[in-house]
Amino acid sequence: MSAAPTVRGLRGLHGLHGLLAASLLLLAAGAGTARAAGCDAETGFSCGEGRCIDKKYVCDGNINCNSGVDERNCTSCAATAVFCEGRCAHRCDGIARCADGADEVGCPTRPVFECSPGVTVLSSKQCDGIQNCPEGEDEEGCSYPEDCRGNAVYCDGRCWPASTRCDRVVWCSDGADERDCPWWPKQTLPGKAKS
Repeated sequence: MSAAPTVRGLRGLHGLHGLLAASLLLLAAGAGTARAAGCDAETGFSCGEGRCIDKKYVCDGNINCNSGVDERNCTSCAATAVFCEGRCAHRCDGIARCADGADEVGCPTRPVFECSPGVTVLSSKQCDGIQNCPEGEDEEGCSYPEDCRGNAVYCDGRCWPASTRCDRVVWCSDGADERDCPWWPKQTLPGKAKS
């Protein structure tokens, strides 16, 4: 039996047509509850959505199941994450998700881009298709592939369709496609109150 297509493999489908096509493909592949029930207990984790993910993605600080169940009730985290505020937060990605900044402590120094005097962002955020500076200076003078216009997400050297933004699946290694989404943890810096 061939493996059921994953949501990630259907990234070119958009809107209601995409949802309908994805549903039909998943049903045709037999990816209902039987697929979730058949999740390999040794290497797989059931998202409860009719799909499995590899166990290495559970409690790694990135939401891989649409419901976020892979990051809930974690008692320990993968080596790439730290436990804080009841969840695993990805370490050393330049975004302080823990109130005390523990997820960014002891990380290698990274080069920064100066937006304006006293305001910096990681250089890796420059020309990533997302305005990280207050006035968008990090995106000025950048050139993007023709298919990376509008709301598309540019990261990791390639362009992702706008449909990958805020879909609760982390496509970019730094989480840029999910940052600033309503459900994404807001950045708090050490010593600063949460808003």
